[in-house]
Amino acid sequence: MSRARQREETRARILEAARRRFLGDGFEATTVRAIAADVGMSVGSVMAVGDKRALLVAVLDAEIQQIQDARAGRPLPTGPVLEQILHLLAPFLELFSAHAPLAREYGAVLMGAAHRSDVFGALGEALRRELGEVLRAGDDGSAAAPAAVEDLADAVYFTYLGVLFAGAARGGDPGPGMEADLRRVLPPLLAPTLSAVDDQAPVGKDRR
Repeated sequence: MSRARQREETRARILEAARRRFLGDGFEATTVRAIAADVGMSVGSVMAVGDKRALLVAVLDAEIQQIQDARAGRPLPTGPVLEQILHLLAPFLELFSAHAPLAREYGAVLMGAAHRSDVFGALGEALRRELGEVLRAGDDGSAAAPAAVEDLADAVYFTYLGVLFAGAARGGDPGPGMEADLRRVLPPLLAPTLSAVDDQAPVGKDRR
């Protein structure tokens, strides 16, 4: 086995052990020493992969990448613009809802700028591109003016980020609240720019 392959396998074992610890014990209670003991390695070997915050970023990045890989090549949803947008964002809302305490720490780590996430950055670019395609297509008869598509896609994406991390910070099961927040705040953002009013739920109402 090559050294590169050995390093990859060691990293995978450490990240899996970190994932189990984070999910089982929580971020605060998890220690690098405990992760090292789980994989039968030294603390230094684990630290070579990353400190506790870097391990958390890597663990959630892997979850995000799995979702993104599963979405690759799938056609964009159809229907009212708001529903298309929510369909695009739903898998990530569900992920952050399922791991809300870890999502809070993940957001804090990224905002602290000590650790970066190429996966989260790449996801942001992909989502902004897909949001632009939805807004440009106007599948339900409403479409953004071409000159406004990029700016509106950015505005929707950054609104989603705010809802995502604010929802994770609320505690409990934030999933339904995050979707309700997006249903409340996105229509006023979209309405002035779309060329026609589509058949979406009234502002602040959930059509479920």
